Amino acid sequence: MSKKRRKAPETRARLPAAERRAQIVERSIEVFAERGLTGTTSAALAKACGVSEALLFRLFGDKEGLFAAIIQRVVERGEEVFPADAAEQGDDEAFFRRMAGYVLRRGREDPAFVRLLLYSALEGHPLARRFSEARGARVVGFVADHIRRRVAEGAFRPVDADLVARGFLGMVHQVNLARYVYRVPGPDGDDEVIAAELAALALGGLVSRRAAAPPGSAPARARARGPRPGP
Repeated sequence: MSKKRRKAPETRARLPAAERRAQIVERSIEVFAERGLTGTTSAALAKACGVSEALLFRLFGDKEGLFAAIIQRVVERGEEVFPADAAEQGDDEAFFRRMAGYVLRRGREDPAFVRLLLYSALEGHPLARRFSEARGARVVGFVADHIRRRVAEGAFRPVDADLVARGFLGMVHQVNLARYVYRVPGPDGDDEVIAAELAALALGGLVSRRAAAPPGSAPARARARGPRPGP
């Protein structure tokens, strides 16, 4: 009677350390996004990523090391040329529309990170501040610089540029939160349409009345009064 050959155990293909590390970072985002940093265990991370806890510790040190790697990955992936051409040309509508579109697109491409960032902020984790300093502050600063320049040129009324920049970006982020965190039911508009609406809303409060008036026209207040009666 012939002996049956034992089936050789399946072996998992070994990936280079850098590739394995990148794979773990990608897969762990969803885990952190569902449970937060505090509620996520290293065992749950290892299981979701299909690796041992020992490998996680060897590659990242601990959960915070892995979380820091996620932040770094998002910062690097988010590198994109801002609409400097629109800023230089003074095309304010294009500037705000493209900035809003950029934020909406990043949320659509990485919805799990939107939830993860909110979790880390609510938990008071310092890595949320690290992301803000590495990426968020740069975006706010770019918008604020454009507003300051246009105020100096007389196109915008005098405003607190940093406050307005945060307010404008906050409106856009609210759309991402409604979509990916609160999951508000209802119609979800096209990104380009939303970006155009938010740009128009921002410009409606920024544009100087003097700059908006057609050349040679009377001031808005005088036009509203109409002609004076009598000689």
